[in-house]
Amino acid sequence: LGEFPMVNLLLGFEGRISRTQFWIGLGVIVAAELILMWLLGIPFLPTVMKDVSVRVIEFAIQVVVLYPTVAIAVKRLHDRDKPGIYVLWLVGLTAIIAFTNLFGLTDDPRNPGWLDFVLGFCAAVIGLAFLVELGFRRGTAGDNR
Repeated sequence: LGEFPMVNLLLGFEGRISRTQFWIGLGVIVAAELILMWLLGIPFLPTVMKDVSVRVIEFAIQVVVLYPTVAIAVKRLHDRDKPGIYVLWLVGLTAIIAFTNLFGLTDDPRNPGWLDFVLGFCAAVIGLAFLVELGFRRGTAGDNR
């Protein structure tokens, strides 16, 4: 993976990356997800509950983009001298939201339930914490523990 920096950035788990590399990687992932959604006809802002086939495709896209997201988060955590295992907060929450959306328990724009609000709140808090920690805080100097 070392010969291709972008491949290593998005698929490798070793080493550490800077804030700039984190933002580049995140931008590539978000752009790829949006392009996939557009190409596959997934609505960005649905007004009704999505069909099962659309929810399955959306779930598959989320699973595919989760791997590179975890890869850049782990390397950025390393740069902050934090253990990569902390990324399980993101993975766990993403998995819960993806499965509840897949099975139609959440993500109905016309009838949001208590679970939508709870998961939305958790996603906002955990997402913001990771965004600040990984995207805005300077990496630690020297070798990591």
